[in-house]
Amino acid sequence: MRKIILISALIAITAPTWAWGPTGHRIIAEIAYHYLNRKTTKKIDATLGKNGMIYWVNWPDEIKSAPQIYPTSYDWHYQDLEQPLSPDDIDSLTHHFPQEGGRLWTTTYQLIQPEVWNTTQPMTINGETLSYHDRLVFLTHLIGDCFCPMHMAPQYDKGGNKVKCNWFAQPTNLHAIWDEHLINARGYSYTEYAQLIILTYDNQADSIRQLSPTQLMQNVYNITSGIYNYHKTGDTNTYHYIWNWHQPCEQQLFTAGVILAQILNTRIH
Repeated sequence: MRKIILISALIAITAPTWAWGPTGHRIIAEIAYHYLNRKTTKKIDATLGKNGMIYWVNWPDEIKSAPQIYPTSYDWHYQDLEQPLSPDDIDSLTHHFPQEGGRLWTTTYQLIQPEVWNTTQPMTINGETLSYHDRLVFLTHLIGDCFCPMHMAPQYDKGGNKVKCNWFAQPTNLHAIWDEHLINARGYSYTEYAQLIILTYDNQADSIRQLSPTQLMQNVYNITSGIYNYHKTGDTNTYHYIWNWHQPCEQQLFTAGVILAQILNTRIH
């Protein structure tokens, strides 16, 4: 009983570091689904059900309220990175993962290894024994988390959760803006928004696939740094924020979807 209480307390402390909200994760999964090849789509649908990748994608966040399910996975969703870091620092970190401040990179790295997908038997990932079904769900979710700018934010402010802001005169924080507010401000359903993003950014898909992990993470980190610098300007006009940041947000959602599809197409067979 004491163990369960302790785990619950840890989850309560780290819960504010959740990444994209439900809509954001569904958008990423919908974009990825669009770029899957037929063979991969058939395999994933057989495992998760038709469109199941989209329906299951938020489950890794939902189980944070059920600590008996993969109790040590609470810190798989974020990677604390302090400001500032040079490109050389980012390159070093993507080759020698940080040992503290979350396990997003170490867990994702384990999940993308080819041998993880050569069997449908349960397999241990970062201390938790995951079924084939759950490995697929976590991979779909965590790739999305890797491209959420506030998941490469400093630990001292809990990934922007302690940075107070207003959103249309309502109190919120920087993390919540990137979790949900910025996405929801566009007024689309996840399917509508995913379709718009695909139409807008499809011409970038091939170049995104050519980027190295270091380049991809450097792009995320650059946006994170820009978010903090913009906050320091003191501009509190929500319409200005949406205008300035909706495109970088969309590009990260698109990049996450394209990279997720690329990984799935090469791993699921």
